[in-house]
Amino acid sequence: MEFLRETVEVLGGAAVFRHSINTAQQLDAAARLGLPTGSITALGTGFGIQPQRILPATTWKRRLKAGRLSPDESDKAVRIAHVLAVARHVLGPAMVPDFLSAALPELGGSKPADAILSEIGAREVEAILWRIFYGLPA
Repeated sequence: MEFLRETVEVLGGAAVFRHSINTAQQLDAAARLGLPTGSITALGTGFGIQPQRILPATTWKRRLKAGRLSPDESDKAVRIAHVLAVARHVLGPAMVPDFLSAALPELGGSKPADAILSEIGAREVEAILWRIFYGLPA
């Protein structure tokens, strides 16, 4: 997986996982078991994406008690983290918050922070980032 190391870092890295994740297979296995809830907290700390935007508040409270996300929730967290890792690469860490909060015509006026919450939206945001990287027109 491209950007594996950066994706794991966005999810909180070894501090959250309590061991190193060095391959896509290891990240997949961790997601299938359920990522630690700290991975969602790391998205909030690093990028301002609050847990309640990813999971309903009552679900988030239950996950905090359990300490783990479900496999589907983990997949969503990995998808979001991957797009954020690409954004950091393309724009630089300082520009990511502005990018996430800007309404983009390419997204029908939606903000990337909202779009990355769905699979299709995440793909669209990633495509926009790569067009920026390569200097292609939107």
